[in-house]
Amino acid sequence: MRRLIPYLIIAALLAGSVVAYGELASPGTHSPTAKAAGKNSHRLRVHGHIQGLYPGAAQRLRVKVRNGYRRDIVVRKVRAIVGDGGPGCTRQNLWTKRFRGHRRIRAHKSRRVSLPIGMQAGAPQACQGARFPLRFRARARAAHR
Repeated sequence: MRRLIPYLIIAALLAGSVVAYGELASPGTHSPTAKAAGKNSHRLRVHGHIQGLYPGAAQRLRVKVRNGYRRDIVVRKVRAIVGDGGPGCTRQNLWTKRFRGHRRIRAHKSRRVSLPIGMQAGAPQACQGARFPLRFRARARAAHR
């Protein structure tokens, strides 16, 4: 009898694991598992560009926000992160302010927001015609119906 107990325990564990696997593998009423966010799974896309800045100039940076979700969202914040414009022209020569508000975007549609942007009046001549790389960060939430 003592030799039979370990075999019964192993058999019970195997039976329990088979039932658990079958429950997880079968499509049914269980909740879907979360998928890891990959590089191409961004549902909220933001892009924009600006031309014609010179020392002391200010403009509006028009940014396009694309909603890739299946439901409406409300964009609360958008900000631009400026990179260096090249040798002799750092990102501190450009200033920008963020968008804060409530901009509703319907499912699979896009809208534009504008951000104030400008170049410092004391920017060096190396900044004229320089290309500053822009990245964007946005914060949104699901819209109430």
